[in-house]
Amino acid sequence: MRVLLAALLLLALPCVAQERARELLVGAGTDVVHRPGLLVARIASDPLSLLVWDEHLDFGVALSHRFGTLDGWSASLGGIVVRHTDGDLGTHANFLLGASYCRRRLCLSYAHISHGAVLGIAPRKSNSGLNFLLLERRFR
Repeated sequence: MRVLLAALLLLALPCVAQERARELLVGAGTDVVHRPGLLVARIASDPLSLLVWDEHLDFGVALSHRFGTLDGWSASLGGIVVRHTDGDLGTHANFLLGASYCRRRLCLSYAHISHGAVLGIAPRKSNSGLNFLLLERRFR
């Protein structure tokens, strides 16, 4: 897992230096599907983000690509390496899917984390996933 995390960070470094990486999102939210009330915090500057959840400070480091905006809407697709596996996330390497609606300073965002058992990836591992709804503040 450490090698995968290091590779993820090394691949992201050139992207962080790009012009679009100057926007910083900081926010908090909760799981809205399988574990209602589970709190999450996120800090993100495209393409990197850090999500922290649970009272045990479980976390994941993600690398994702945001696809354009249309009237404040955007979508993102990427991968996330998580610290612990459990009944919701059965593997350390997972997909991260997202959607956001942003106005000038605030964003309402949704993030789904799972490893894709539906696609045949590790079908015997637990994969209910995490589904976070977040309110985030934009800094430029």
